[in-house]
Amino acid sequence: MDKEQLQIKKTLKSYQLSEKAVVSNFDGRVNEELEKKMKKKKIISEYPAWNFHGTIWYDFKKKEFRCAIMRYHSLIEILSGESILDIKEEACSKYRED
Repeated sequence: MDKEQLQIKKTLKSYQLSEKAVVSNFDGRVNEELEKKMKKKKIISEYPAWNFHGTIWYDFKKKEFRCAIMRYHSLIEILSGESILDIKEEACSKYRED
């Protein structure tokens, strides 16, 4: 595990894992109710996709959503956005393989 992955793990220790995914590439929908909850409580959510796996949380200091994009258990990138939809669109444009 590299330094950035360790920092993320440390940050998210105080967050609770949601039972539901806030977004997936299966149907492309954002769970807006969960997105609102994530802005109020320390919740992390999975983002399952075909070519990557994301872990999404709301960063209360930066006032933005963050997503750790992983492939084969390796951190590829941290995406940021004002909304889950912003993150989904960026992740799909970068990592979706047709």
